[in-house]
Amino acid sequence: MEEQYFTILVNPITAVKWTAPKSVEAVAPESVANPRQVRALPAGVREQGPRGRHLEAFFGCLYYAAMRPAEAAGLRVSQCHLPETGWGMLTLRQGVVRAGRS
Repeated sequence: MEEQYFTILVNPITAVKWTAPKSVEAVAPESVANPRQVRALPAGVREQGPRGRHLEAFFGCLYYAAMRPAEAAGLRVSQCHLPETGWGMLTLRQGVVRAGRS
């Protein structure tokens, strides 16, 4: 509207005739991990063999940095500023978004 691409002074979205489909599924609270379980996940993953250490960092990024899986998978060492002890910093660049089927 501000760029005057439209010839009428009406919001074009209001002309769209669409309603959101009704949700037929609900998430059962007992199927979602609670905070204690999620905090225990990285340590449990570490114990699962050779790839465990790699996956511990992956799940740690998902939980502690609230990253999406694609962002955590695309993270590089140069983006990680980690001290010997305590919290570090992750510098995210070029967000990764992948469209696909669910």
